[in-house]
Amino acid sequence: MRSLPRVHEGTTPWFFRARDRWSDVEWPVVTLVLIITLVIGYVGIAEHLEAIGASHGVIDVLYVDIQLFALQISGSVAHPGYPWTLDVARVLAPLVTSYTALRGLMLVFRDRIDTFLARFSRRHVIVAGLGEKGLTMARGLRAQGVRVVAIDPDGESDQRVQARDLRVRFVEGDARSEATLRRANTKRATTVIAAAADDGVNAAIAVVARRFAERRDEPLRCLAHITDPELCNLLRVRELSIGREHASFRLDFFNTEETAARLMLLEHVPDVGAASDLVIVGSTGVAQHVVVAAARLRHATGAAGPLRIHLVDEDPGPVVESLAARHPLTAEACDVHAVRASLTSAAFSRGEFLFHDGRPADAVFACLPDDGDALAAALTLHRVLADQPTPVVVQTTDDSGLASLLRADRAGFETVHAFAMYERTCEPEVLLRGTSETLARAMHEAYVAKEVALGRSTSDNPSMADWMDLPEALRESNRDQAAHIGVKLEAAGCTLERLVPGGESFRFTDDEIEHLAELEHGRWNRDRERNGWTFGPTKDPVRKVTPHLVPWDELSDEIKGYDRDTVERLPGFLATLGYQIHRVR
Repeated sequence: MRSLPRVHEGTTPWFFRARDRWSDVEWPVVTLVLIITLVIGYVGIAEHLEAIGASHGVIDVLYVDIQLFALQISGSVAHPGYPWTLDVARVLAPLVTSYTALRGLMLVFRDRIDTFLARFSRRHVIVAGLGEKGLTMARGLRAQGVRVVAIDPDGESDQRVQARDLRVRFVEGDARSEATLRRANTKRATTVIAAAADDGVNAAIAVVARRFAERRDEPLRCLAHITDPELCNLLRVRELSIGREHASFRLDFFNTEETAARLMLLEHVPDVGAASDLVIVGSTGVAQHVVVAAARLRHATGAAGPLRIHLVDEDPGPVVESLAARHPLTAEACDVHAVRASLTSAAFSRGEFLFHDGRPADAVFACLPDDGDALAAALTLHRVLADQPTPVVVQTTDDSGLASLLRADRAGFETVHAFAMYERTCEPEVLLRGTSETLARAMHEAYVAKEVALGRSTSDNPSMADWMDLPEALRESNRDQAAHIGVKLEAAGCTLERLVPGGESFRFTDDEIEHLAELEHGRWNRDRERNGWTFGPTKDPVRKVTPHLVPWDELSDEIKGYDRDTVERLPGFLATLGYQIHRVR
């Protein structure tokens, strides 16, 4: 996963660090100074009036005390020889008044101030669109210390108020405008997240963000949310198919429903190949994605026989037919049964679909549009399952309300689990691990597995480190390798398309493997030279010296084998993500 840009003390200007620390204690300190000023002012004025023999009452002293904050003193106090308490109050009172007035002006013009401060942001993440998804992303990023600039066109909204408490800087305007992205300092950002409610807006944001990627030391990453799953899939295929090397702009697309389905399945059915029955209540987008994800995982394991899935809803028949037509892999890897039953029906209450040959389902997923209905369905089926260990997963919109209620009281409901969709799918770790990042990580893990098979360890080869411990330069090299897939496919006369039964069996010819392996080594050479590596007799990662920085013909067969292995594994890497290679010539 891509390392997150954190707020480092050494790179953040001192006045911004001081401002953030001061904001934590600002109003308690100002209030305390105000009270101290009033007290010592009252004492000082009373002492002075007694010293000069002027008659006075409590109201008189209090009135003159308050006048200190209006930058004036009237009456018999206007004589020389004040006690020290009054002198201190005369200094503190104007300071409190001036500071409060200045802060009031800052609140009035805070949007303009935010826009000004955004220009000084460095290595930040830009969140374009501050709806439910955008706010959740900003919250997760700030929790990890990441600097966030939000672009919001809606003025003063509830989300903006909550985000402001997180110290998110704002730029008001349309994120599709180049001028707006410039005010958000996109040239110095690490990532742009397009999280608007409209797919067309998010695609337009990505197009404009690409213009800021030139002449950068590191690539600018853009993540665009696409609600339509078919469109999201087509855009991913297109982006992976475009041949690039060391791209200055890396675009990926994500869909929260698809991500939620995959995470729920992996958490509660870790071995889909060994499972036999799943029950899915509802026909929502998340419910359909659970079926598709189960089919892909089942197919990837090579398990014998299809996975039986019961899709329970008021009228699930058309959805089952649509899934089989749009996702042929579903019909091969799964046996999907449409169970027609409303949540209030006797058939649903009996829950006969939960058992097959006396054996309970491996997992139940309640994915309904309304959180209350989803919880009611889950509790009903939990009662039918009685003491069975079957996990019952409730998909909720957020982590408040019903989800928190389930966590608060687990007695008797240990097998019922709430899955808060936005909180889980918009976490930085999940969000930033897109298709290209997953490919890069899979390629690294395959490389490590081969090294282990040869008896090597991290002490022999530091490049075998776990992905999270790998130096950023080496992770970036793996990302370049993933981005280079399009170049290889184009060279072989191939393209990408959605995985269908048998698609993972594609194999390159021996001549193609040799040619594409040579292309990969050429990419590797250019990557190393760009990062300051030089040729040397032995490998030294610290000094950036390697003996493999030579033309293809001068490599040993062992080193050539790494590049050939990468090419041979490519169809399998892509199949795990739901794509296949198609030969067009």
